Amino acid sequence: MPIKGHRRFIDGIHHHGVDGYFVAYAKPALRLQRTKQKKVSKRRSKATKARRKGSEEKRCWAKRKKLEKVEKRLRTGYKASQSDKLHRQQADYEDYLKQFCRT
Repeated sequence: MPIKGHRRFIDGIHHHGVDGYFVAYAKPALRLQRTKQKKVSKRRSKATKARRKGSEEKRCWAKRKKLEKVEKRLRTGYKASQSDKLHRQQADYEDYLKQFCRT
């Protein structure tokens, strides 16, 4: 049960207090004004594109290494209970590489 005096109305913002902490809630009219504002799209700089390309290459490299590891495991031998898991991983990695990476 809230303690008396924990609710405040200051500068158009309604505050609810719980255990001495105040959380601000904007009036519905203020919320509508914020949502109606146009969002300005920012163009990505060349540096951002280069970083993104670098991170994509790292992800592709990592997936290729994982695929190689699974294929090596399939060649060298495995328990019968691991067969489905290894073949599923191999198919998943191959699908990822086809979809997102240049070969």
